[in-house]
Amino acid sequence: IQFQLPEALEVMTISLRAGQSLEQTIQLTARELEAPIGEEFARVAEEAELGRPLDDALVAMSARLKDARSVRTLVTSVLVLRQTGGNLIEVLESIIDTMRQQTQYERKLKAMTAEGRSSARMLAALPPGFVGLAWVADPGYISKLLDDPFGRGLLATSVTLYIVGVAWVRRLVNPKK
Repeated sequence: IQFQLPEALEVMTISLRAGQSLEQTIQLTARELEAPIGEEFARVAEEAELGRPLDDALVAMSARLKDARSVRTLVTSVLVLRQTGGNLIEVLESIIDTMRQQTQYERKLKAMTAEGRSSARMLAALPPGFVGLAWVADPGYISKLLDDPFGRGLLATSVTLYIVGVAWVRRLVNPKK
């Protein structure tokens, strides 16, 4: 839905510029766009046609799509402008611009952390790879870790530190999580 919302907002902006009401704009957006965003706008239009206040239908859409920040922003903006007045077209254009900037930032962040993610994968693969090669080369070498109580303790400590290290590096190279 996040990827379809800029297109939906552009359709709404064009429709509002053509002089259509908000209800007509929502119906047009529902007809012009594919699922899932088209279905959501169709549901809002249908609820409004059945007598539910448009504001309530928009709030319900925002609740259904609670993971989409931009939908909340859209609904909040529409509700505020319906109560206080203002230029909805300018607000929609501002939301579109903000969404494009966020997308650009996320792409830039992903590109900047690509080297770190690649290095993290290689570093995470080294210990299991070494254990596998050591076992193939000399199974007795690894069995010392499993047979001796000190070896089991050392193995448990190293596996714990390995898991903590992988989680920590993963957190560093994936700042959104």
